[in-house]
Amino acid sequence: MKKIILFLSIIISILFLTSCGKKNQSVDIIDQKFEGNTYTLTLNVNKDLSSDETYELAYSSASEIYLQLKDKILQNKRYLNIIFMVNNEEKLKLNFVVNETIEHPGLKLLN
Repeated sequence: MKKIILFLSIIISILFLTSCGKKNQSVDIIDQKFEGNTYTLTLNVNKDLSSDETYELAYSSASEIYLQLKDKILQNKRYLNIIFMVNNEEKLKLNFVVNETIEHPGLKLLN
Protein backbone atom coordinates (compact mmCIF):
# COMPACT_ATOMS: atom_id res chain seq x y z
CA MET A 1 0.00 0.00 0.00
CA LYS A 2 2.83 2.41 0.89
CA LYS A 3 4.54 1.65 -2.42
CA ILE A 4 1.36 2.53 -4.30
CA ILE A 5 0.95 5.79 -2.38
CA LEU A 6 4.61 6.71 -2.96
CA PHE A 7 4.35 5.89 -6.65
CA LEU A 8 1.15 7.92 -7.02
CA SER A 9 2.66 10.88 -5.18
CA ILE A 10 5.68 10.83 -7.50
CA ILE A 11 3.45 10.68 -10.57
CA ILE A 12 1.25 13.51 -9.26
CA SER A 13 4.35 15.58 -8.50
CA ILE A 14 5.76 15.05 -11.96
CA LEU A 15 2.42 15.90 -13.57
CA PHE A 16 2.08 19.00 -11.42
CA LEU A 17 5.56 20.21 -12.29
CA THR A 18 5.01 19.69 -15.99
CA SER A 19 1.63 21.42 -15.87
CA CYS A 20 3.18 24.35 -14.03
CA GLY A 21 6.10 24.63 -16.41
CA LYS A 22 5.08 28.13 -17.34
CA LYS A 23 6.06 29.31 -13.86
CA ASN A 24 9.71 28.62 -14.74
CA GLN A 25 10.74 27.34 -11.30
CA SER A 26 14.16 25.90 -11.95
CA VAL A 27 15.98 24.48 -8.95
CA ASP A 28 19.76 24.75 -8.82
CA ILE A 29 21.98 22.35 -6.87
CA ILE A 30 24.34 24.60 -4.93
CA ASP A 31 26.16 21.89 -2.98
CA GLN A 32 26.11 18.11 -2.78
CA LYS A 33 27.97 15.76 -0.45
CA PHE A 34 28.06 12.04 0.20
CA GLU A 35 29.51 11.10 3.57
CA GLY A 36 29.14 7.63 5.08
CA ASN A 37 25.64 6.62 4.07
CA THR A 38 24.18 10.13 3.77
CA TYR A 39 23.57 12.29 0.73
CA THR A 40 23.22 15.99 1.55
CA LEU A 41 22.11 18.42 -1.13
CA THR A 42 21.59 22.15 -0.92
CA LEU A 43 19.07 23.42 -3.48
CA ASN A 44 18.14 26.97 -4.40
CA VAL A 45 15.34 28.50 -6.43
CA ASN A 46 15.61 32.16 -7.43
CA LYS A 47 11.96 33.07 -7.33
CA ASP A 48 9.57 34.22 -4.64
CA LEU A 49 7.42 31.30 -3.51
CA SER A 50 4.58 30.92 -1.06
CA SER A 51 5.06 28.50 1.81
CA ASP A 52 2.94 25.86 0.04
CA GLU A 53 4.90 26.29 -3.20
CA THR A 54 8.17 25.96 -1.28
CA TYR A 55 7.10 22.66 0.32
CA GLU A 56 5.71 21.33 -2.93
CA LEU A 57 8.83 22.16 -4.92
CA ALA A 58 11.12 20.80 -2.17
CA TYR A 59 9.25 17.46 -2.03
CA SER A 60 9.18 17.21 -5.81
CA SER A 61 12.91 17.91 -5.94
CA ALA A 62 13.55 15.20 -3.34
CA SER A 63 11.58 12.72 -5.46
CA GLU A 64 13.55 13.68 -8.57
CA ILE A 65 16.85 13.32 -6.70
CA TYR A 66 15.79 9.89 -5.45
CA LEU A 67 14.95 8.80 -8.99
CA GLN A 68 18.40 9.92 -10.14
CA LEU A 69 20.15 8.11 -7.27
CA LYS A 70 18.15 4.89 -7.07
CA ASP A 71 20.32 3.00 -9.59
CA LYS A 72 23.40 3.94 -7.57
CA ILE A 73 21.82 3.17 -4.19
CA LEU A 74 20.18 -0.11 -5.29
CA GLN A 75 18.56 -1.70 -2.21
CA ASN A 76 21.00 -0.22 0.31
CA LYS A 77 19.73 1.90 3.18
CA ARG A 78 20.83 5.53 2.83
CA TYR A 79 19.81 8.92 4.12
CA LEU A 80 18.94 11.95 2.02
CA ASN A 81 19.08 15.42 3.53
CA ILE A 82 17.73 18.31 1.48
CA ILE A 83 18.41 21.93 2.41
CA PHE A 84 16.02 24.03 0.34
CA MET A 85 16.71 27.70 -0.19
CA VAL A 86 14.64 30.43 -1.82
CA ASN A 87 16.59 33.39 -3.17
CA ASN A 88 19.69 32.09 -1.32
CA GLU A 89 17.89 32.11 2.04
CA GLU A 90 17.39 28.79 3.84
CA LYS A 91 13.69 27.98 4.07
CA LEU A 92 13.37 24.26 4.69
CA LYS A 93 15.30 21.15 5.73
CA LEU A 94 13.97 17.73 4.80
CA ASN A 95 15.48 14.48 6.05
CA PHE A 96 14.59 11.17 4.43
CA VAL A 97 15.58 7.57 4.87
CA VAL A 98 15.98 5.78 1.54
CA ASN A 99 15.13 2.07 1.39
CA GLU A 100 14.44 1.74 5.11
CA THR A 101 13.97 -2.01 4.57
CA ILE A 102 13.75 -4.29 1.57
CA GLU A 103 9.99 -4.42 2.17
CA HIS A 104 9.79 -0.60 2.26
CA PRO A 105 11.93 0.80 -0.55
CA GLY A 106 11.85 4.45 -1.57
CA LEU A 107 11.76 7.68 0.40
CA LYS A 108 10.41 8.01 3.92
CA LEU A 109 10.29 11.45 5.52
CA LEU A 110 11.96 11.53 8.93
CA ASN A 111 11.10 15.09 10.03
